[in-house]
Amino acid sequence: MRHMRADVCPCCGSVSPPEQSADVIALTDRQRLICARLSIGQSDKQIASVLDVSQRTIEAEKNRIAKRLGLQTSQVLIWAVENRAAF
Repeated sequence: MRHMRADVCPCCGSVSPPEQSADVIALTDRQRLICARLSIGQSDKQIASVLDVSQRTIEAEKNRIAKRLGLQTSQVLIWAVENRAAF
């Protein structure tokens, strides 16, 4: 898994935005939104409420995220936290 890194200019100290990893690019906008909300500690129920969908829909989307990234479903939260800057 590639990690994000922002580049800092040694001369002026400006920070360029991090490049998105191939993993993040492979996700849909909705999947990135779910990962972003997971990374800040929101529950499936909270995310479902914000997106106006059922909690089961969020669980299914997490399963699709896991499959797309080659992870176990339980690892999606960890991945989202590690890559939160990408969202």
